[in-house]
Amino acid sequence: MKNEMVIALTAAMVLLVCGCGGPGADKAGISSGTHYRLIQEVSQSISWEGLIQKGPAFESGKNLNRLEMDFHEDIVSTDQKGNVVKKITILGLKYNSIVRNTPLFSFDSAVDKDPANPLVKLPGQSYTIKTADNGTVVEVKDLEKFKDIGSGSTTADTTAKRLVSEEAIKERHGMILLPGRAAGQLKQGQTWSDIKNYPFGKMGTLVYERIYTVKGITGKVADIDMKGIPSSENADEIYKQQQGGDFAKGFDNTVTYTGQLKIDLVSGKVKAYSEKLQSDWVSIKLPTKPGETGSVTLKMGAVRTYELQKIPLKRR
Repeated sequence: MKNEMVIALTAAMVLLVCGCGGPGADKAGISSGTHYRLIQEVSQSISWEGLIQKGPAFESGKNLNRLEMDFHEDIVSTDQKGNVVKKITILGLKYNSIVRNTPLFSFDSAVDKDPANPLVKLPGQSYTIKTADNGTVVEVKDLEKFKDIGSGSTTADTTAKRLVSEEAIKERHGMILLPGRAAGQLKQGQTWSDIKNYPFGKMGTLVYERIYTVKGITGKVADIDMKGIPSSENADEIYKQQQGGDFAKGFDNTVTYTGQLKIDLVSGKVKAYSEKLQSDWVSIKLPTKPGETGSVTLKMGAVRTYELQKIPLKRR
C-alpha cells in the first residue's frame, strides 16, 4: 500500500506540473480544462464589554468584504522548468461589502445586469497567468482590455478595478503552495513550506510559515494538511513588525492558522483547498482610581479565509 501511495502521488505531481487533464475531459459538448469556485473573505470586528462610555468611538461592529468567483482554467502551454501558462475565464461572480454592520455594496452577476455597472462586464472576460512549479503566479498578461474598467469613483468601479489588478490576480490564483518538481516523489509525512506576511495596520504584521504535510490517501484523493506557525525567518525584523507600535502593546494576541488541500490523483488537479487565519486581540482596563468598580474589555478580531473548490464542467 505504501508503494502504491508513492506511485499515485508521483503521477499526480506530473499532472499538476504539466496541467494535463484526465481521460474523457474533452468529450463532445463538455468544456475541456477545469471549473473552479473561489471564495475570499476578509473581516474585522470590534466589541466593547463592561463599563464603557457612550459614543461612536465605543460602538461594536463588523466590517466584511467577500468575493465569490466561478472561473474556467485552460492549460495553454508548459515548459521543462515546470512553468505553466493558463488562460483564466471569469464565469460569474458575487461581491459583498459590509461596514460597521451596515451593508455597503452587493453584486451578483446572475441577477445584476445594469450595463452601467463595470462588474457586469467581467463575466466572460479572460486573462492569462504563468505559474511556477510550486503554484506561485510569476506573470500576468492580457490585462489591456481592462484598462478602462473602474474608471469611475463608485464602489462598483473601485471593486471592479481591484479585481482585475495584477496584485489581486496573483493572490487569487497563487495562494496554494505546491511542492514543486524538486520535491521528487511525495511520501506520507513529507512536508514543504513557505512564508506569508499579513499586515494588520496598527496591530502590526503577522509573519507565518505555512507547513504542508501529506497525511494520506482516501480513495484516489491525496489529503494534505496545512498549519501556520510563527516564522523564525528574519526573527529580529519580524519581532519589530509584530509589535505594531505602542497601540498593540496593550493587547494579548492569539492566532490560529490552518488549512486543508485535496488533490485528485486521477486527473492531477487540485480538488479542494481551504485555509483560515484568525487573529484575536484582547485588552482589559482595570479600575485605577479609588471608588472605581468594574473593568472595560476591548476585543478586536480579524479573519482571512480562502477557499477553492472544483465544480462540474458546464456545457458550452
